[in-house]
Amino acid sequence: MLGCLIIARLSSTRLPNKNILTLNDIPMIINLFNRIKKSKSLDKIIICTSIEKTDNLLEKIANEHDVPIFRGDLENIMDRIIKCASKYNLTDIVEVLGDNPLIDHTLIDYVSSNYFEKKLDYCTNISQDYKKQLDTKPFKCFPIGLRVQVYKTAVAQEYTKFTEESFISSHPTNFIFENNKIFKNEFLEAKNDFDFLNLPNLTFAVNEKFQFDNIRNIFENFKSYNFTLKEMVNFINEKKIDLSI
Repeated sequence: MLGCLIIARLSSTRLPNKNILTLNDIPMIINLFNRIKKSKSLDKIIICTSIEKTDNLLEKIANEHDVPIFRGDLENIMDRIIKCASKYNLTDIVEVLGDNPLIDHTLIDYVSSNYFEKKLDYCTNISQDYKKQLDTKPFKCFPIGLRVQVYKTAVAQEYTKFTEESFISSHPTNFIFENNKIFKNEFLEAKNDFDFLNLPNLTFAVNEKFQFDNIRNIFENFKSYNFTLKEMVNFINEKKIDLSI
């Protein structure tokens, strides 16, 4: 079973409660849920948050919108992911971030189809997040904020074997994607059908107030969450919206 875990918390210091700030009167994380729920690959979509009191409101909003939610450790994100996957009997995990509201079902299906067809341990659409890989050769990179990661639950469970190692990336899955000799990984480029997303110096992630304002501008233009990535790119080019890193 393949499940998408939306990793989120409300205790961000740079932009508190960012995951539930509203876009067209709908919480950002619910807009993200709506954008990915048309995926042909997914069996489940679950918000994966912490047991901290600060995330009680996130649980309330998830319940109001009939979105499954799992709560686990705040700091140990991989432990939270594994326990969530175990509860929902997921053999494979799609991981996205709650502050990346522009991810859509086409990206989910693009990465997951490659993952299954090539029988990989880990697959992602590459961006500037992957410093170690980018040092080895040039890639046509997606913008930051559209990253979809797909990996085996059994591989995720191996994270404790690597806790004493140091990695370039601080992401919880770094032990997988920085270990090509151990795991079968693939990094998909922004080309062919996704050539229009070869925008390595842009970010669609929401970490600061001005970034949220840019994303809100995009959603308000379409008056809905139901717009394509190509329509979105055409809009930001037409309006010259500054999304540079």
